[in-house]
Amino acid sequence: MKISRLILLTSAVCFMTTPVWAQTVGLGTTKRGAQATIAATIAKAVSSHTDIKMRTETQAGTPVIMANVNSGKLEFGVSNIVELRFGVSGTSLAARRPTPNLRLVGRLMSFLAGPLVVDSSPIKRLIEVKGKRASGGFNPQPLPRILHEAYFANAGMSYKDVTIVPATGWGDHWNQMKQGRIDVGSIGVGTGVAKELEAKLGKLRYLDLDPSAAAVARMRQFLPGTDVVLAKPSPKIRLPGLDKPTYVMALDYTIWAGKHVDSGIVYKVAKALYEHADELRSGGVHWRRYDRALIAKDLGVTHHPGAVKYFREKGLM
Repeated sequence: MKISRLILLTSAVCFMTTPVWAQTVGLGTTKRGAQATIAATIAKAVSSHTDIKMRTETQAGTPVIMANVNSGKLEFGVSNIVELRFGVSGTSLAARRPTPNLRLVGRLMSFLAGPLVVDSSPIKRLIEVKGKRASGGFNPQPLPRILHEAYFANAGMSYKDVTIVPATGWGDHWNQMKQGRIDVGSIGVGTGVAKELEAKLGKLRYLDLDPSAAAVARMRQFLPGTDVVLAKPSPKIRLPGLDKPTYVMALDYTIWAGKHVDSGIVYKVAKALYEHADELRSGGVHWRRYDRALIAKDLGVTHHPGAVKYFREKGLM
């Protein structure tokens, strides 16, 4: 009898002291580039400050991430707002089906990108790219093509004004730059890829975009919601290609979830991102532009109910 009671008591103690396993959710990302570093910082913060285990899951491009989140195979994803809008509506970037089940969790930061050349290039202005070689096609991954079209439109040009070198996606485009097969490329400001390219090619140089209202309007015909801003060199760390103030493209970067994701989970993710802004801002050059006051910004995409609940409690909505 005493032995039986001892066994029961021991079992109860073991049960009470056994840790409750955190719920695991996936955050889709690409293998390389800014998306990968941004996602890694989010996953670390959420896993450290909530009872949720968030892990990054490498996918073959943002359209694949969107499709998997839309279908319920994955919980979260990150991308710029242009990709999110096009994905939800199924327009322009819709090489695949629309993904209407995506819901915005929050705005993260202003992502900067622009056209750039090797510093030794004789090309000083974007208009001088006329007749030169540029990546095109991008059939499996259309965003790079549309981004180039927006740059060209800003300068009053189009793809008809350049010699197109067919590419399949970002990786192929960057390899073309490394191999000297194109004369102008496109990279996000402060990305690891830019560092890789400088190690291979030498110093890079961003080409100024035109900040005039007419030029920005032409650019927005291809990429609605974008802007042209003056990017300045960092006093703390050298940003490849940005050795002087240069006008580049700015677009909001976002985190989103499938509508199938439990509101309680999204609530906790939104809370972690808002409450640990200082920690996130130490996650790399992109995060230095993170402004938690804008996390609930209306970007024209429906917010997830879990995020809405938290933002309303904080008076952000």
